[in-house]
Amino acid sequence: MIVKCNISRNLFLKITLFIMWNGLAQNQINGTNWTVNIPSITEAGNNYAGSYESNSNQVEINLQLPALLGVRAVKIHYTPNNWHNSLTIEARKTGNGNLGLICVGCSLNPSGTSAYKIITQVSTELFRGTGILNLVTISNIPIQLKINGISVTIPADNYSATIVFTIEAP
Repeated sequence: MIVKCNISRNLFLKITLFIMWNGLAQNQINGTNWTVNIPSITEAGNNYAGSYESNSNQVEINLQLPALLGVRAVKIHYTPNNWHNSLTIEARKTGNGNLGLICVGCSLNPSGTSAYKIITQVSTELFRGTGILNLVTISNIPIQLKINGISVTIPADNYSATIVFTIEAP
């Protein structure tokens, strides 16, 4: 997923998807480009809002749990392409998705809507799915993104970073 910021008098933010599966073919991450239209500043002394959020389901993850004592961790990091160090990207899970048919003791941790986590260049766990006895895919787990630090003090430029989701056994 690529995050792009074009800071001039408008801000353009683009999200494109990139995922690593580690051989887990039934796991999927779906997302769409994200464009943030920032109104121009028309009066001296004003600044941008600073933080902008995507739709609550900008990214949706389908997570297949293994059959017995299954655990899958969803990790996230970013790689800067042309990125300003004052900008930060955050992500959070905004729901539990849809549980498949056969699942004993299945859960997502954290459950429900989680707090935003800052995405860094080091892969960190966003959430994990667990199950005791199952053959299930938890589908459409919604993820929301947020960008912070947008300010008139950041030079006008096109900024971009690639967000990488990795699904793996912890």
